[in-house]
Amino acid sequence: MRDRRDAGLVAVELVAAIAFVLVPVVLLAATLPSWVGRRHAAVVAAGEAARYAAREWPDADTEQAARIARRVMENHGVVASDVRVTVVADEARGGRSTARVTVRMPAVAGTGRGSWWLTVSHTETADLYRSRR
Repeated sequence: MRDRRDAGLVAVELVAAIAFVLVPVVLLAATLPSWVGRRHAAVVAAGEAARYAAREWPDADTEQAARIARRVMENHGVVASDVRVTVVADEARGGRSTARVTVRMPAVAGTGRGSWWLTVSHTETADLYRSRR
């Protein structure tokens, strides 16, 4: 026979399970698409900036390449304050142009608390057989 003091214990355990297991899983599932989207935007932005710098060799304007990367990030819906871009272009024949895009990733969507930074880089080589202008 059951003790009357145990009545309603399952309801408390159910609420605790929902609070400590289900809610974090739902928040993580809501955050994953944001992470994937921002990473994709950073990969595309780094690639475009590095390609621009390599194509314009030896007169590559690294500031213009960085603006291109920021514009790509903006087109993907990432605000400018969440993006850092650096572009380095080697001026030697066959030199490499490397773009690094760092984007802020939200720790948990909807809470506004916590974040971490993801850095993506892309390198392109200037055409070895291209003449200087």
